[in-house]
Amino acid sequence: MVSIVAIREINFNNSIENIHYFNDNDWISTPISSANQVSTITVVAEWFEKETQITFAGENFTINPSCLKYTKTIGHYPFSTSLNTFELIFKSFIETSKTDDICSSEQFGFNDNFNYFGLQVGEFCFLLRFLKRAIIDNGIVQTISNKVLTDFNQNEKLNNTTSSKKLSFVAIQIPLYKSKIEIDPDFSVLLNSNPASSNSDNSICTSSSSSSLSKSQIAGIVIGYVFFVIIFVLVILILIPPHYKMSIRLHYHKLRKD
Repeated sequence: MVSIVAIREINFNNSIENIHYFNDNDWISTPISSANQVSTITVVAEWFEKETQITFAGENFTINPSCLKYTKTIGHYPFSTSLNTFELIFKSFIETSKTDDICSSEQFGFNDNFNYFGLQVGEFCFLLRFLKRAIIDNGIVQTISNKVLTDFNQNEKLNNTTSSKKLSFVAIQIPLYKSKIEIDPDFSVLLNSNPASSNSDNSICTSSSSSSLSKSQIAGIVIGYVFFVIIFVLVILILIPPHYKMSIRLHYHKLRKD
């Protein structure tokens, strides 16, 4: 699952100056206001069944099969000062019903054109791909950046980050613009042949809650018990006096003869 949860204005000290929250019922076209000025965010979602070549911001790239692409257009935003920027914040979440013997992890990567953020639970991976370009004002291509937010809505993140579910917040950092800006990330769910494990980046794991013992565990317990009995008998034989040992041997032979 992916959704846009907030937009916040950042000043030159990297402090939050304004923030606007959204919920799932706000879309598709959402107005935001500040000091009697209104901006509009419009989101167009496209689902791609097969691999498709598209062009955005003068760049040709490939959309993978079973991929959801968001095209977002943000109208004029009333920046408090010309030194400010703002961040469009995405929430991504993946969960499975399995709770035992499973791991979740979080990975990051990049190349010349994209930043990648992956959430994985077991063998299922939710991949977010953010193009490093945006179109601002009258068709100007502008470089943008993205980052994972570690300081946003910590309570929700802690409550939804376990071995069977993973949640993350990612911000698209948008520079100052005048009339509008267009951005074009895409998201896909993949089946990974290498399930998340304790060796994966930022992993959380749980083992089976079953209390039953495996065959190897049972064998180990039996061997340990037999070894303990042998040692115990040897110690007793060493510590008891010789005449008791003789009587024990005689009694043993007598019992055998009978």
